[in-house]
Amino acid sequence: MDSYQEFLLTVRRDINCLTDADRALRRGAIVKLEKSLLSSSKALPEFVKRLFFEELHKPLFRMYGDQVEKCRELSISMTLRFIDLIPAPELENMLPLLLAALLSRLRSLPFPEQSEELRLEVLKLLSHLFDVCKELLNPFASDILDAIAKALTDTCPDAKKECCEITKKVSLSFDAERVSRAASPLVAALLANLRHQQWKVRRATLDSLGALLSQEAPMMDHMEEVLPHLTSLLADRSPPVRQCLAEVVERWLLKGLTFKAPLIASFNDDGPSGFGKYEHRLLSILLGAAADEDPDQVGAPALGGVERVAALKHEVRKKRADAERRRAEARAKAKADKGIAPPAEGDLDEGAPSAEAMKDPELVAEFDYGAVRNLLPQLFSEGRWPSTLATTYIQLHLPAILPQVVSNLTQWTTDIREAAARLLRVILVLANKQVAPFLDLVLVHVYKASADDEAVVSKGALQCAGMLGAFLDAEMVLALVSKHLGLKLEGGNSGRSGPGFDELWPQHKTGRQLTRTVQDVETAVKSFVAVSVENRRQVFSVMAHLLLPSGPNNPLACRALTQTEVRMVLRFSEEGILSDELLPWILGALQSLLHAGGQAAAAEWPRVFDLLLRMRSGEECPAALVDNNMDHLATLVGRSRRELYEEHLRRRLEDLLLGADAELWEERSPKRHVLETLLRNAGAAVSEHVPSLLPVLARQSSPE
Repeated sequence: MDSYQEFLLTVRRDINCLTDADRALRRGAIVKLEKSLLSSSKALPEFVKRLFFEELHKPLFRMYGDQVEKCRELSISMTLRFIDLIPAPELENMLPLLLAALLSRLRSLPFPEQSEELRLEVLKLLSHLFDVCKELLNPFASDILDAIAKALTDTCPDAKKECCEITKKVSLSFDAERVSRAASPLVAALLANLRHQQWKVRRATLDSLGALLSQEAPMMDHMEEVLPHLTSLLADRSPPVRQCLAEVVERWLLKGLTFKAPLIASFNDDGPSGFGKYEHRLLSILLGAAADEDPDQVGAPALGGVERVAALKHEVRKKRADAERRRAEARAKAKADKGIAPPAEGDLDEGAPSAEAMKDPELVAEFDYGAVRNLLPQLFSEGRWPSTLATTYIQLHLPAILPQVVSNLTQWTTDIREAAARLLRVILVLANKQVAPFLDLVLVHVYKASADDEAVVSKGALQCAGMLGAFLDAEMVLALVSKHLGLKLEGGNSGRSGPGFDELWPQHKTGRQLTRTVQDVETAVKSFVAVSVENRRQVFSVMAHLLLPSGPNNPLACRALTQTEVRMVLRFSEEGILSDELLPWILGALQSLLHAGGQAAAAEWPRVFDLLLRMRSGEECPAALVDNNMDHLATLVGRSRRELYEEHLRRRLEDLLLGADAELWEERSPKRHVLETLLRNAGAAVSEHVPSLLPVLARQSSPE
């Protein structure tokens, strides 16, 4: 009898007792086996290994379902230690039996394993199997994924986090196609845990989901159901979860850009195929993370992710263009070898790459952010300015991303509107001048958002207006404003037609209940006209920030308005001043005009002063504010305020008094108040006009 046989005789009785009907006998046997085989140093490792492999593993696995909790606990812990003694190739033969026993404790609900602690130990054993066996577990992928999906419904947070760790190992060990076919229950369980009350569970779940879908097949098959849940995580209350979201989305973008384009296009989809279906949606989420309310912990890393993705996208586009050129050269060479003449100029060569596909990607022109640094959000402080690669990448996806962002500016929920205002600022900075083709769409929504009840939203909308004014050509911006006010720049006639805000966002109020009809406004935006007084107020409010982005208290050193642009603004103001209700908002636009127009505004001082005089003569605008703007105008012209009054009296009195000796002005007539204001402030210069004033004063003071 050899040494191993002698060793086997010492433990044979205990092994046999593991299957005894007596609970106490089974418990005592497994306790003694644990001490003699694993806790004691007397047993030789090679004997223990052989014993487990030949005699012990079957009764030990059977004890996973024992009625005695101590027996189940020791059987699981002993298996964990035995696995380390056996090489992975030898362990492969017992994997079917081991996994069948192990997964049976998790794969049905309610769990056969009633102990929360032991369910966690089962998961730890499964995780350890991945560390040891790795690819050897691949044939059992379907069963394992189903068990993990069931285990994720456990109420124990530690069990959920352990499942997430196992899921990350799944993506490293299993074949992508197997995972994709069997992952639906697992993905659904992970998505459910994204709403867990503990932020550590949500973060672990998100991280594991990122690993699971990092392979091409699972990503293509399951991304559609995942994306809506990711969007809601942008508003998660925990910054570490939002930071993890940015990291996961960046990882998917970097991975997805390396996928090969599908050889066969799907005729069911009108848009891009392959990863292109999800690229702009993932980028939108990453930009949302960059616009996070915590710029240091979440925003800055996400912005760095945008830069890294943009750099890879540029390299991928260059490689694809190079591949298309090589394909065209090979095609031409093959035709030449066969003696086929090349197509004549202007003829189509069917099957050949297009000239656009063979062209290297072009970068947009570099933008000087230093000149507008005071307007940039905190995220872009300390010189973290976007690169031309990032701007080029954002430009590619603006048609898909921007409409949804501006649409969210008018949503019902305050959180959505606030997030949209932050996101729009970030997109405008990244896109800079490339936002010009979408200016009409952006401006109309900014008008609406500038009057939002929430100060954060309205302030954010006006900041967006300031950036538009700083980034884009003023004449182009003012031409659009003219269209929105219903004015024709040529000919001077009003062209008011088209839908206003009430038509774009129809709403109906019944008692205290307000309902709004949800509809697509993108097509109607192009014909938008501000018809109501409220709409025109919003246009003038936004125009003040378009003209002077940084505001009158902090004028930004930027390009001055030209004479043509100043005249355009004065035209808008003269049309609007016919309504007393618009005067305070027109005053704001004039204030910006004086700062931004400079000497160009001074050249038009009679028209500017005429507008200011109209505001000074009423009670709609604060008199002190109007006087300050008059003083500013006087400084630009090189005169005093009194001299402007005197000069204006000489120039305009004749027009003001025309027909006034026969016509009786109404009590609220602007002419009555303008004349009074002009005479009170013109001083001694009035004396030379007394002969023409007396008949008018006599007529206006005596209705008879």
